[in-house]
This record gives sequence, structure tokens and C-alpha cells, in this order.
Amino acid sequence: MGSIPEHWNVSKLVWLLEHITTGLNPRANFKFIENGDYYYVTIANFKDGQLFLDEKCDRIDEAAWNVIQKRSDLQVGDILFASISKDGQAYVVSEFPSNWNINESVFKLRFKKDVIMPRFAYYILTNEAYYNELRKNATGSTFQSIKQNKLKLSSIPVPPLAEQNAIAEYLDDKTAKIDECIKLLELQKLDILKFHDAVISETITLGLDRQVNLKDSGLRFVGMIPRDWEVKQIKNVATFHNGDRGVNYPSGNDLVDSGVPFLTSNNLHQLILDVDNAGCKFITRERYDILGGAKIQINDIVYCLRGSVGNCSLNKQLTEGTVASSLMVIRPTDIVPEYLNYLLHSDIIKNQTNVNMNGTCAANLSADNVSRYKIPVPPVSEQKDIVDSLNKKTAKIDEAIRRIDEQINDLRAYRTALISEVVSGKIDVRNN
Repeated sequence: MGSIPEHWNVSKLVWLLEHITTGLNPRANFKFIENGDYYYVTIANFKDGQLFLDEKCDRIDEAAWNVIQKRSDLQVGDILFASISKDGQAYVVSEFPSNWNINESVFKLRFKKDVIMPRFAYYILTNEAYYNELRKNATGSTFQSIKQNKLKLSSIPVPPLAEQNAIAEYLDDKTAKIDECIKLLELQKLDILKFHDAVISETITLGLDRQVNLKDSGLRFVGMIPRDWEVKQIKNVATFHNGDRGVNYPSGNDLVDSGVPFLTSNNLHQLILDVDNAGCKFITRERYDILGGAKIQINDIVYCLRGSVGNCSLNKQLTEGTVASSLMVIRPTDIVPEYLNYLLHSDIIKNQTNVNMNGTCAANLSADNVSRYKIPVPPVSEQKDIVDSLNKKTAKIDEAIRRIDEQINDLRAYRTALISEVVSGKIDVRNN
């Protein structure tokens, strides 16, 4: 915790709590209802102090809500706290939850209001230093979970109530301004990404020579294409390989700090496969050797079939590795790999994905679905020219995106540091 002002106290969390509990898992308690009138909130549905009741929430009915509420007893002023998270995520209940309730991975904390203000407690719980200390005691191999007893025995600083109020008001004001700056930058980034996609889609459809004679592709999501181009299904120019989904699929015990790359959707957030980020997973050589399914080669395209559907990246680095069950490998055989990769990032493919997923509840595709997608295929020499042109254009756009990401990361780091300094008393806000 470090040093705090002399007039502050330090207390175990349990001594400050009026009540702590969680929600319920379905199991034998209730069932999800596809069009239920009530939202079932998990740790994925609140972030940065905001609650998101949207299509990502499972739905329940009134009877299920009553069953959960009997356990959670949610009230205004309670704090939701994620038991599983990479960083501290919490939410202060501002209105009675008449149409939502929580699952068992969400803690409900009710503090004694004559000792701790909810908004101050929120900033303590989401303080990076406090949460990192909590995670030292987390359990679980794949998803580390903070246990209730460990949470209750954690220590937090306790200023006088008037100072807690000053801290909460100060941080509410400062973080709101920082968040607004981040929001504006994210909107700028979104506009640039739309331009990025438009540049790819236009070039992939019309080519580089705008004076060439065109013909109708016969596909409503493609339109006109150069006369000497062909329309083919992807399966005619590439092969498809799923990961091993059988009994040999890696478990938590097979994940290691270094070994053979085991790719997940976290690796698929740019055109070229990212294997250097901190989220890259690895499995043992022994597990890799007994796996069937996709084994990574240079110029393979790794494609997401479930969850972040359609995200994909071209492998230019890995000479071995495999993929999670939600991914597949597309291996170009009769098409320039970089050209196919650009195609898979274009509206031509996104529109076909939307058609395939229309009316389905789960966000998923099959390799067979994608193999039947139709694409415009120019002569090989023209494919290479298009790739060279797009590489130059997208490099400039990517640099603009990188600069915005740097600004966003700097603002988030400043926000984190500010909260830490204020809730530890290193910045005195009483006279602000």
C-alpha cells in the first residue's frame, strides 16, 4: 500500500462491509430465455465504471430474476466487483436493478455508509496497485479468480468521510474529462479505420487501372469488376484446416510460458499475425506433437470462426504452431497470399459473413461457410501490383492509427496513475 497521510486509517475490507455476496449461476436454479425481459449481468458487462445492458447479455425471465435477487439483494449504492479480470473492474449501482441481476462471478459489496462512501470505495477497488496485490492471491490456471475470503482480508486506506467525498468528486471530474478525450480519439480512430477498409475494398474490387473496361461480376456485394478478372469460390484457390477439436485439445496444464505458439483470437488484430504481444499463448512440445488439425506454415491466414468472427491475419513469421478451436487456417494455393488476406479484410467478405450469420443467435461460422465465399480474382501479376499499392497506402493509414493509439494509451496511463496518487493521499484534493 505504501505510505498514507497520518490522519488516515487502514482497515481490513471485511470490517467496512455491511454485506458481501454474489449472484447465481443457472445450473439447477433457472434457464436462459432467448427473448427474456431481464438481463443476466456477468463480468463482461461492466467496464470502466459503466454497465452495458445490450445484445451481449444473456436473458432471463422474472422468475429467474427473483431467484437471483433473493441471493444478491442488490440495492442502490452497492458495488459490483469482477472476481475474474485482467484489471480491477467495478460498477456502483445507481438505480434499482429492476430489469437485471448478476451471476456468481460478480461480487456484490455493500459498505457501511457511515465509514465508507460508495464512490470512494469504487476508486479504491479499481486502483491498479490494490488490484495487483489482490491478484497475487488469485487462483486458477486459465482464468485467475479472486476468492471472497481473500477479498475480505485485503487492506485499504480509510480517510475521513469528508475527505473521501472530496476525493470522489475530484476523481469523478478529472476521469470524466480524461474519458471524454479518449472517446474523441477513439472516434477519430474509427473514422480512420473506416477509410482504411474503404481503400482496401475499392482497390480489391476495381483494381488500379480505372480506365479498364468493366463487367458485371454477377455478385450484388461486388458489382462491376475489370473484364479480365474471374469470380471464384475461395475453396478453388485455397485449402482449409481446422484446429484439433478432439480429446488431445490443450488444457490449462498444457499452457507454458514458452513453447510452441498456440494462437487465439487475441493474435488477430491486424493484417499481419501478431505473435509478439503479451497475450500470446504457448503449449508444450509434447502436446503439440500429438495434436492433429492445422499446423502453421508461412503465408497461412489464420481466421476466426467464433467470437470475433472474421478477424484474420497473415502469418509471415511462424514456422510452426497451431490454433485454438475457434480458429482455422486458410492456406493459399492458387492466389497471392497477401492479396487473399486483403480480400478477407474487405467489405466483399464482411457482407457475405453477414448473410451467413443472418438470423443466427450465436456468432460463429464454419470452414465450409467461408470456403464457399465468392471473390474477384485478377491475374497473378495484377494481384501483386494491388498488394504493393495497398501496402503503401495502408502503411500511412496504420501510422496514423498508431499515433492515436499512443495518445489513448498515454491518457489511460495518466488516468491510472492519477487515481493511484489520489486514493493513497499523495495528492491532497481537499482544497481543490
